[in-house]
Amino acid sequence: MILDPLPADTSPSNILLVVEDSRYPVLSQALAGYADDIAAEKGSVEIRTFPATGDPAALREMIAARGNSISGSFFVGDLPAVWYEQTAFGKAEEFPVDLYFMDLDATWTDGDHDGVFDNHTTLEITHYVSRVTGTDEELLAYFTKLHNYRIGNYSYLPGAFIFKDEDWFDTYAGSSFGLERMYNSVRIKDKASETLKNDYIYSVAYEGADYVYQWIHATPTSLYISDGSTYNTFGYSEIGQYNLQGRFLNMFNCRGARFTQTNLAMTYLNGTDTGLAVTGSTKTGGNYYPLEFHRTLMAGSSWGNAFKSWYNYYGSSDDQWFLGMVILGDPTLKINDAEVDRSLSRNSFSQLIPPDEETALRLGRNLALFDDLKFE
Repeated sequence: MILDPLPADTSPSNILLVVEDSRYPVLSQALAGYADDIAAEKGSVEIRTFPATGDPAALREMIAARGNSISGSFFVGDLPAVWYEQTAFGKAEEFPVDLYFMDLDATWTDGDHDGVFDNHTTLEITHYVSRVTGTDEELLAYFTKLHNYRIGNYSYLPGAFIFKDEDWFDTYAGSSFGLERMYNSVRIKDKASETLKNDYIYSVAYEGADYVYQWIHATPTSLYISDGSTYNTFGYSEIGQYNLQGRFLNMFNCRGARFTQTNLAMTYLNGTDTGLAVTGSTKTGGNYYPLEFHRTLMAGSSWGNAFKSWYNYYGSSDDQWFLGMVILGDPTLKINDAEVDRSLSRNSFSQLIPPDEETALRLGRNLALFDDLKFE
């Protein structure tokens, strides 16, 4: 099946920025500077505070009260999350789900009354929500990094990089997932001889990339990179140790974006000089078909709008794979024109056909087999 792509929203971003109330005094100046930068792009930022221990339903109501006046919300600090339980890939799972805040018309229910949602009505994102967490010092450094990116004060990173580990070599083998229509340079490693831990470190720490798309088994705090009959771990602390060089990251890394605990995704944002925005999953799963995400970015739309477009186009089709998908970091960011060749054709983005049911099941079995090793 080939779906018709959705129109890309390239309008200015109007954001509700909700900051953890106890953090506001320290972050207020940085947030005011962020609002000025968005205003310079003809957008707007409304800043509000909310307690870390507040009711998620009240936070959702705060968003809903803005109606259609905002493009999305940006949560700064340790703001509340809701949890969901379901059976996926043959196993029971619980995970934080930010889609609760993104479809303000959906109904979420807790059938067994254990405080965890277990059902919802049909989802369609009405506006995006992203988060950034960390210490005060990490958050201040992150907003400085955002400002420098917006004024062009950053180093060049070459094109895009895809690292597809052993369990997925034959899934769209050799494909750039449309990234060759965004970047003049796309490096792909998807063979056993070139997807070892040292290959990953060299490619992301020393060569770097503006956009990194990685398919690697993971827990919230570690990548597990295959080495034939075993796995070599790449822990979250190594992200900062090697100062990985990736500005935008698409993480097909199960649970790697579980923002309620120490996690890989937030470490890419807070532990490196370059990390700006991430998409990933809080549960088993990940984005194995990102064409609409990439197409929307290439059209000049924001990270948040790319997520919204991808989810409504494809992600809403399968809770087992995609209900835990989130975006982290500034959702208003656009990939800079200096990095993306917008003269390249966008017409062929829909030519990569979504995987059939058998392929999707095989991808899921690979995830479940890894989980059976209980690397938690």
